[in-house]
Amino acid sequence: LEKAKALGFETDNRVINGLAVQVQLREEKVLTAKISEAIDAKDKDTLRKLMKEAERNNITNNIVKAARIIVDREKLINETNTKLKTSAENGDLAALNEALETSIELGLEGEQVKQAKVARDRLEKEANLAATVTAEMKTCETKSQSSTGIVEADISPVKEKLGEAVANGLPETSKMFEKATNFIKSMEKQLTIQEELKQYSTE
Repeated sequence: LEKAKALGFETDNRVINGLAVQVQLREEKVLTAKISEAIDAKDKDTLRKLMKEAERNNITNNIVKAARIIVDREKLINETNTKLKTSAENGDLAALNEALETSIELGLEGEQVKQAKVARDRLEKEANLAATVTAEMKTCETKSQSSTGIVEADISPVKEKLGEAVANGLPETSKMFEKATNFIKSMEKQLTIQEELKQYSTE
C-alpha cells in the first residue's frame, strides 16, 4: 500500500479500501489492547466505556466477548437462559448450540442447561434421521421442475424414507416430519394437475 501511494495511486479504489481496512485493523488492535489491560486491572468502569467504543466500531473478537461477559454478566445470563429455552422449543439446533456454548463460557449449570442438552441430543438425532428424507426431497423437487414433470415413482422414495425415519425415532410432531408431509402433499397435487393437463390436451 505504501508503494502504491508513492506511485500516485491514492485515488485507486483498491488502495483506498485497503487503507481503510488497514486503519480499521490498527484501531481494533489498539482498542483490544486497552480492553485486555482493563480486564487484567479489573477496572469495570473503563471496560464499560471501552465496550461502547467497541460496539460503535463493530469489533467482536474474543477479548471483546470476554469483556462483555465481565461487564454484562447478569444480562448475558438472562439472554442465554431465554435463548436456551426458545431455541429448544423452536427446534433450532444452531441457536441451541450457540446458547450452550455461551452457557459454558458463563459457567452456567442447573436444570435449564440440563434440559437444553437433552433437547440438543434429540435435535441432533432428528437431523441425522431427516438427512436421507431431505436428500430424496431434493431429488424429487429437481424432477418436478423439469419439462417432463414427475410421476408417482418419484414421490415414493420420499414416502419410504420418511416412513423409515419415523420407524427409527423421528417424531411425527417434529418440524422435519411436517415439512416432508407438506412436501409430499404438494408433489401429489402437482401430479394431479399434470394428469388433468394431459387429459385436457388430448380432448
